[in-house]
Amino acid sequence: MAHLAGIDAIGKRQLVSKVGDYYVPATALFQDREVIADFSAVTGWAAMSNDTTGFELDLAHVTGTASLEFDKVNGAANTAYGAIEKTLSPTIDLGHFCMLDHLRGLVYVSSNTDVLYGVIRLGTDATNYNEWRIPATAFAAGSTGWNVISVALDSAYVGVGANGWDMSAIAYVLVGLVFKAETDTLADIRWDSLEVVTRVSADDPPLYTLSVPSVSLVQDREVLGDFDSIAGWTAYNNDTTGVETEIIHCLGTASVEFDKVDGLANTRYSGVCKTLSPAVDCSRFTANDKLYTAFYVSGIGNITHAYIRIGTDVTNYSEWRLLVALPIVAGVWHVWAPALNEAVLAGQGGNGWDQSAVTYIQVGMYHDAAADLLADIRFDHLFIATAQLTSA
Repeated sequence: MAHLAGIDAIGKRQLVSKVGDYYVPATALFQDREVIADFSAVTGWAAMSNDTTGFELDLAHVTGTASLEFDKVNGAANTAYGAIEKTLSPTIDLGHFCMLDHLRGLVYVSSNTDVLYGVIRLGTDATNYNEWRIPATAFAAGSTGWNVISVALDSAYVGVGANGWDMSAIAYVLVGLVFKAETDTLADIRWDSLEVVTRVSADDPPLYTLSVPSVSLVQDREVLGDFDSIAGWTAYNNDTTGVETEIIHCLGTASVEFDKVDGLANTRYSGVCKTLSPAVDCSRFTANDKLYTAFYVSGIGNITHAYIRIGTDVTNYSEWRLLVALPIVAGVWHVWAPALNEAVLAGQGGNGWDQSAVTYIQVGMYHDAAADLLADIRFDHLFIATAQLTSA
């Protein structure tokens, strides 16, 4: 393994190593990972219904010692699912992962002709879960081999079951395929490995463990709002109503939902706001660091932009905007991550924000007209994170 001296992002010399076509710091880089299932034994697994049969261990595998194989049949349950499920004991704590991190697994399909999408469910039981859907285009069939699937935690399909998942206590997992018709059949569906991994950046090379002294790399984060309850949250004005806790969520245990109405305030805003106590010191973050939030809207026909306001109070704040043309899509969760230096000058209120003492946050939508209506606007989590990783 070749080593040479390099210059890091802040001008300090460091030792780097050439791994394939990449140069990486000569200190071991790690992805935090939590294995949900290794699929090396049938113990604990069961068919979701009698539309799934032929469930057995298969020696064709990539990781571990085996995979699990099953077939979709036209059973009496009359569902479009070919899937297997398992109750986990002890429970698995995923609370240290964030919305940018990923579910990753390996899937083999003998044919993808009738596949509508792949499905992963994580939750408390078969009733309370979050669901992730993998498009059929992700599954190359037959001799093409195993398919590596990777979906961000924030991309959970909005149709979660009951109360959704509790990230801190995962006790149930389901994996499988959903077909175009309940009468569709397919033999030889195989799953091998399901894990949650930290995601550094979509543009980063793969992470390698190098045979040199190691350090842990961390991302500094400051959570401003987790949206797990409505405690402290209020409507921005009476053009916003229906502020409530919603069980459909990405992280934690819930999101906050609200509606745009044609209220007496006669504004184009629908939003919720909160006063923070004690104040949050964000002065260690720089202009290139980023705000992160996840939001969902039921429709986009009358939205001009989404917005975030952070400041001292309802009068003094800085504002970040996401134009609907960038785009915002109805019916799915979006992760929005504007850099701090992308604050919109024209949207600043009063003196702007004081980074060292943040006591006010507001999130919402700006609509085309004051009379516009929109139900089911949801936000989940708001935090600031460094753009660069640092050693712990």
